[in-house]
Amino acid sequence: MERPYLSIIIPCYKEEKNLVKTFWVFDNFAKSQKYEVELVFVNDASPDNTLKVLNEMAEGKNYIRIISYEKNRGKGYAVKTGMLAAKGEILLFADADNATPIEQANKLLAVMDSAQVVIGSRYIEGAHFGKKQPFYRILGARFLNFFFRIFTGLKIKDSQCGFKMFRADAAKEIFSRQTFSRFSFDVEILAIAKYLGYQIKEVPIDWYARGKGTVKPIRDGLKFLWALVILRWNLFRGIYKKPIKEISNV
Repeated sequence: MERPYLSIIIPCYKEEKNLVKTFWVFDNFAKSQKYEVELVFVNDASPDNTLKVLNEMAEGKNYIRIISYEKNRGKGYAVKTGMLAAKGEILLFADADNATPIEQANKLLAVMDSAQVVIGSRYIEGAHFGKKQPFYRILGARFLNFFFRIFTGLKIKDSQCGFKMFRADAAKEIFSRQTFSRFSFDVEILAIAKYLGYQIKEVPIDWYARGKGTVKPIRDGLKFLWALVILRWNLFRGIYKKPIKEISNV
């Protein structure tokens, strides 16, 4: 295929059950757009049949690429791998459960002329939750966002939504500097984008919780705060000045 306009990177870890339902949603979206779409599935060493499902469903489709490796490295590493391998002019990463319906990509594309980084947000005016979140989750998210703003200087209300879009040149610069390999990678890539001088814009999206999720508020909240400390130290040391190979288990 010619160079795609949009590459969608979908990190996968134990997504066998989700993909049976969502693979065709991504596939239909790719085929129905007026522009060329590339789907890049990154299997993060899933112990279930994720890779088998992907290979079977992607057979014969030249706009779908599957990247897989044998050691689990975390969502951040999977997204970084897909971003650096993608060929599109615009790159988006999205969750395999389609919590943010993939059709929302066009909502982000509509404002790409005004920023190099456009991120989906669940916490700004116009956003919609398919299911109301428990009070403690809302409170926890606001608490962590307060510290995110202090440590990064970014006035972003939702750093953790798994629906972020980048111009290709910006993506290559940002993700080549990423060091966090797990769930805290979102805050790092946003901080790197700011450090490199890229414009970041939040766009309200629809979001639907799929299943119970794996987030444990206290444990993961403490990890998030520790990641912010490491991020500040990295910025102080100036390690984001150029691409690096270092990767950490954060």
